[in-house]
Amino acid sequence: YIDGTIQWCSDSMLKGKYFETLFLGSGRDGEMTLDLPRKKLTKRQEQENIIAEFEGKPILNKGGETIDQERIREQVLRGEQRARELKIDIIKNGNTQVKILKKFSNNIMLSCNIDIFPTSVTIGNSKPSLAIIDIKLTSDLNAKAGYT
Repeated sequence: YIDGTIQWCSDSMLKGKYFETLFLGSGRDGEMTLDLPRKKLTKRQEQENIIAEFEGKPILNKGGETIDQERIREQVLRGEQRARELKIDIIKNGNTQVKILKKFSNNIMLSCNIDIFPTSVTIGNSKPSLAIIDIKLTSDLNAKAGYT
């Protein structure tokens, strides 16, 4: 993937992109993932959709959200609450998805996207500290790694 040509996206990657869109306003390069694959429709719902489409009516049966999608939206709310507690400024389309390019020599260029930068973080009664934040979506709500 070093040259950026692979376009493959796993289910976990898609869920991470959805989380970033909700939490930061977009994913890398302004990419937005506004929904995830829905639950399968029943045969009856599929038939109703076919009839509605044939009659030129709007399709009403789109399938419900999966439990993963509901949990991701809950994680966004938790993340927003934690950001408020730590006084982290998240300015959508401002200090989110910041692209950094650093040239080291004629043939070496570093390119990266930082989820939140610059921002300060205040832990407890300490002074604010400058931070670079790379957010992560975890499937384990009780995970403590990287969490202060």
